[in-house]
Amino acid sequence: MPAEYVSALKAQTPSGMFTDRAIYGLWVTGEGAIYRDFDERKMVVNDVPKMVRYIAGIDWGYNHPCSITVFGVDSQNNYYLVDEKTERFKEIDYWTKVARKLQKKYGYKMPFYCDTARTEFIDHFKHNGINALYGWKLVVPGIEIVAGLMKSGRFFVQKGHTQKFMEEIYNYQWDDKAEDKPVKEMDHVMDSMRYCLATPIHEQEQKSYYPTNDKQTITKGLRRFGL
Repeated sequence: MPAEYVSALKAQTPSGMFTDRAIYGLWVTGEGAIYRDFDERKMVVNDVPKMVRYIAGIDWGYNHPCSITVFGVDSQNNYYLVDEKTERFKEIDYWTKVARKLQKKYGYKMPFYCDTARTEFIDHFKHNGINALYGWKLVVPGIEIVAGLMKSGRFFVQKGHTQKFMEEIYNYQWDDKAEDKPVKEMDHVMDSMRYCLATPIHEQEQKSYYPTNDKQTITKGLRRFGL
């Protein structure tokens, strides 16, 4: 491959396992920190620009923490973590109230991309007027999307607006005893973030790969062939 192409590919491919596989063709397992490209010095900011829209993710929990993250998306398609609520031992009614407050703050149409492990909780949200949607569950491809935002300089965190994010981001590790799996610890905010970011980006990628054939487009195509 041309050197310029390889350099461009390196610049946008997340560090670690993803670079080894995509650039060097090495089928290695993940090890160490998952989000190696997160740089607190560059990515934690005091002020954020005006947002075009907001999106939220939720990882359900009770004995383990439940976590809701909210990201704002600016006009340059950068993503800013602007809110995070993470707590243990709280029932669904509590989280419904939290989601309503977030709706009031960020918009009532804001989508909540949810962990599908508790579909009854998603239904509860929907029945209470919350735009709850199924989150995309594939872990490694989802991590790659989030890591790609960090690598390309499109991921930011608003200082003082998170609870557990900074603690988890540095402790979120690949499991050295299993292939392509994170350690199931310190991952609640990380999972919430992944649902929030990876789901809509993945859906948009799918639309570009497989565009919808609406009635008008089909009719135009038939006319071109005189049908």
